[in-house]
Amino acid sequence: MLKLQQILFYRELDIPLDDIKKIMGRRDFDVMDALQNHKNALQKQAARLNRLLATVDNTIQHIKGEKIMSQKGLFEGFSEEEQEKYALEAEQLYDPETVRESNRKWKSYSAAKKEAIMAEGNQIYQDMVTAMPQGVSSAEA
Repeated sequence: MLKLQQILFYRELDIPLDDIKKIMGRRDFDVMDALQNHKNALQKQAARLNRLLATVDNTIQHIKGEKIMSQKGLFEGFSEEEQEKYALEAEQLYDPETVRESNRKWKSYSAAKKEAIMAEGNQIYQDMVTAMPQGVSSAEA
């Protein structure tokens, strides 16, 4: 049962079964070390997910007009490393030059222009939330 538990812990960390077999098949494999490593990795995952949940909650409050979020606040749940990974992923899914140009354009804007764009987007989101109860076919939606 402990071996199955170890396998399941490694799978929670997205480690492929072939790699798990190699790890657990090593002569120097230590269950206590493995458990401590699982715990550390899961704590990091939990902390990351808690940051994301807080960002979602704050964004919901922001869209409802209950809280003001800065541009930075919208992305607080994402580490710089994750944001870079997502940017590269966007380049793979879409035209890379279009993605890079969009990023360059955004970075070239003044803080005031960025804030104005964010405010306009927030107003659109608030209008959408307000119109949702009226149904998709309503003129407001």
